[in-house]
Amino acid sequence: MSFNPNEISIGRVLSNNVQYMVPRYQRKYVWNEQQWKNLIEDILSSMNVVSTEERYHFIGSFIFEKKNNGWIIVDGQQRLTTITILLAVISKLFAINNESNLYEGIRKYCILKMDDGSEKMRIVNEDFTVFSNIVYDYFLFPGNTLSLGEFFEKENITISKNGLPFVKCYQYFYDYITEYMSSLSSEKSVEWLSNFRDAVINLKAIEITVDKEQEGYIIFEILNSRGMPLEQHELLKNYIFMYYKDSVGSDIAKDKWNMIVSNVEGDSLSSLKRFISHYITHRFGKVSKALEYATIKKEVSKDNVKEFLDDLLFKSELYHSFSNINESKYTPAINYVLKFLINNNNYQFRPILLSLFEALQNGLISTEKVEKYLVSIKNFLSIYVVVCKEKTNALEKLIYDYSVLLHNDFTKELMDEFINSLFLKLSKEKFIADFSQLMYTNNQKKHSNLKRNARKECRHILYEYEIYLSKIDDYRLTRFTIEHILPDSDNDAVVCHVGNMIPLVRRLNNRLKDSTVEEKSKEYKKSPFVSVKEFVELHENQKKWDKDSIEKRTKYMANKFWDEIWIKK
Repeated sequence: MSFNPNEISIGRVLSNNVQYMVPRYQRKYVWNEQQWKNLIEDILSSMNVVSTEERYHFIGSFIFEKKNNGWIIVDGQQRLTTITILLAVISKLFAINNESNLYEGIRKYCILKMDDGSEKMRIVNEDFTVFSNIVYDYFLFPGNTLSLGEFFEKENITISKNGLPFVKCYQYFYDYITEYMSSLSSEKSVEWLSNFRDAVINLKAIEITVDKEQEGYIIFEILNSRGMPLEQHELLKNYIFMYYKDSVGSDIAKDKWNMIVSNVEGDSLSSLKRFISHYITHRFGKVSKALEYATIKKEVSKDNVKEFLDDLLFKSELYHSFSNINESKYTPAINYVLKFLINNNNYQFRPILLSLFEALQNGLISTEKVEKYLVSIKNFLSIYVVVCKEKTNALEKLIYDYSVLLHNDFTKELMDEFINSLFLKLSKEKFIADFSQLMYTNNQKKHSNLKRNARKECRHILYEYEIYLSKIDDYRLTRFTIEHILPDSDNDAVVCHVGNMIPLVRRLNNRLKDSTVEEKSKEYKKSPFVSVKEFVELHENQKKWDKDSIEKRTKYMANKFWDEIWIKK
């Protein structure tokens, strides 16, 4: 097989007398503000080059599979979709400025005019309803003065989760360009917009057409071997589609890939990239992002692609359960820890979780043991990250080394060894010192010298303390607010320490706002929280609650957490 890449302008690509079709197995539109910003700034930068010959910006390659009813986009959907929206914005701005000829001139790049005079969308996809609303319906009449939002409201168009990125893209480009034009006179702004249009349609690309879908995958692979800057997950998808063998054809591979993307991608392409990295780490060991695809090619033979895809799908389902908590799937303890990891943006442990839950699914470990290990991880992170503010980057090698070991040969002894290695990184002296420095106030003006207002950390401590004392198995507590025993309107910063805090239901907290400590203690007895009852029992005979009392209780709680609560299970 041979192919001949042709350098071509975007304007020429979008002037081909063909309709471009995005196949259903392609991922959803996922470009975001950073990528839109990079594109528009690159275009503006090319406009500032004095020499016309040197105004050159390369947008990448496009691979199309030729069909009788249109061309299938094998590679380049995200870029082509984004540029079409950008051209639609420019077209709309020409219309707003009563430049009907310029409007008609650029509109052809978004709309394909047929020989019989009818019009079609130049880019189509069954999931692109909102996209077609923007670049077709909204621009059908140049005299339409409604904003995009007003148009959607008037037409009763519902914006789906998958449609929202198109709207955001349009609005980003519209706001960016109109703000730029607002600093120019009316005449100059139209002139600038014309020059900007020229810069867009003169973006350079490599166009490659093939006759068979399989050839597109092979070319994609060749481009990678020649050093073209291609995404690792796209290379992986291409490798799977090229070598997946099944009696009913390659559609099964595409369906499975779509399921994987649906499981892990959510609203962000970064989630898919992260999953691929964590999967590779869990199964083959940690490699640099640039070598992820090479690692898979080395470890997964062409004959084993089907088994590899099935495993990738299975792991994507596990991965999905780590961030989309289904209360009925796991136990309350497991769900509680998974939520803790989400709330603390901790992704480094995902490869370990893949190995641990893989062992659970394969019957190598009980649910009770999984609970024990997860609670141990949560306890470790509560000390290491929540209180001591250490960076989890320092744990990556340990996590990554054990994740692949546990995948290859899971044993409880090996998992215990991993947990022990984590806790060896802790220092009681540092923990007690850092715990004693945690501070939270509602009165920021009064305590403006606080280096860190640790509300989230203090709330976690009070929650965990209550869970421990009350022995609640489902990890669910009545909603509470943080009560400062001595009011944090006091000038002394000691009132902001954890030892001066208890959980209270909001109605009780509001009622005690201006009460003395003695008056509060009487009401505290009515609280449903065991930790509040403990406070009353330990301190109700105390004549006064002062700085010394707060410091002693803070130290008492710190030692309690170190010795009894945040321990290895």
